[in-house]
Amino acid sequence: MHVVERAVIFSESDVIEAADFGLIEPETPAVLPDVPLADPGDGVSPEPGKGISQTTRVSSAVERVEEQLIRQAMARCHGNKKRVAAELGISRSYLYKRLAQMGLGPDTAE
Repeated sequence: MHVVERAVIFSESDVIEAADFGLIEPETPAVLPDVPLADPGDGVSPEPGKGISQTTRVSSAVERVEEQLIRQAMARCHGNKKRVAAELGISRSYLYKRLAQMGLGPDTAE
């Protein structure tokens, strides 16, 4: 939560990108439809189904940061999943789930 808050505070634009987390290299930005930002004072939020929601963007950025952290820890720990989970402060079951989502599970060849 603190990492996301820091990214919001130090972001130079209205949309936080993965690079704002300071942990990953910026990628070539995908072309995304403009989404009007809600003014906290007006009580109006973007219409559902119109463009990409801020939650989706934050979620995507968090997933990319998390994936890079896992990859770096896997390299440091030479693939020892027990040590990776301990170093990252996550459960081994969550680590296995994320590895499978990343295509690095036991059923994949990488």
